[in-house]
Amino acid sequence: MRKKICLWATALVLAGPALAQDDLPTVSAGKIQRLDIPTANVPNRIIDVWLPPGYAATKRYAVVYMQDGASLYDSSFAGKYGELKVDEALVPLFKSGKLRECIVVGIYNAGAVRFAEYWPQKVWEPLQPYVKKRLLEQGDGMGKLDQMGGSEPFSDAYLRFIVQEVKPYIDKNFSVMPERESTFIAGTNMGALVALYAVCQYPDVFGGAACLSTHWTGQRIVNKDVIEANMAYLKASLPPAASHKIYMDCGNQTLDLNLAPAQKEADAIFAAKGWGPAHYQSKVFAGHEHNEQFWAKRIPGALSFLLANPAGKAGGKPAGK
Repeated sequence: MRKKICLWATALVLAGPALAQDDLPTVSAGKIQRLDIPTANVPNRIIDVWLPPGYAATKRYAVVYMQDGASLYDSSFAGKYGELKVDEALVPLFKSGKLRECIVVGIYNAGAVRFAEYWPQKVWEPLQPYVKKRLLEQGDGMGKLDQMGGSEPFSDAYLRFIVQEVKPYIDKNFSVMPERESTFIAGTNMGALVALYAVCQYPDVFGGAACLSTHWTGQRIVNKDVIEANMAYLKASLPPAASHKIYMDCGNQTLDLNLAPAQKEADAIFAAKGWGPAHYQSKVFAGHEHNEQFWAKRIPGALSFLLANPAGKAGGKPAGK
């Protein structure tokens, strides 16, 4: 625990300078508002809220909470594979009337302890001690050690941060619809895994999740113990069919090649529990690799599934309705 506290303190120091309001991501449309929300649950971090063009208090918007907030809009903030182009994906869809308008809450990750923060605790806890030890010491299984940042998972605290601290702030300070049916969560890689975990742990809070290249193995190599634990958790914890919307996908190159078999197992679990195409969508993209360059091509479809506008009308919902 002492080591975890030290790591959190380090993350807090590293995050401090980046909280400056004059160092915002550049977006193609809409605007970014940076938040500084004190938290008792996890290391402090940046939260960037994207407001769509024409955002107004006279309308009410859906909300999408997204992991790895630095990768969403601006390649100068993202890693070597670039940005997800979330703003560029959403604006044309809003204009077409195909999507309900939303704001996007981009939550930056915890840096060195990102894997530990996103790894589902209810999946980790039943693992045998020797499996946990191997995961903590082996890293990604291909030479990158200490992938967990020296910390066991604390994703339950991360979800409390979102549900108990971030969401109440958003609901109070922005013109949004706080209901489950208008609250979504999304991510890629480990961020996808914790997004799915969020829906299972808080089914009354989140109405759906978009999970791109879900990191079922927790390592670059195939780890059968972890996959089995993930599938056991899904069987026990999925919300009832037709109550939520879940989008999942996978490529078939690089790391996604190792994730694809586990995704098929997950698809079978959803099917066995009665999840039909109106509420569960799972796609495989031939030739796609495991990085932002390819996720950016898939994010429009993922968000379209969650935010589909049944009324066929553009714009947010009028306030008070």
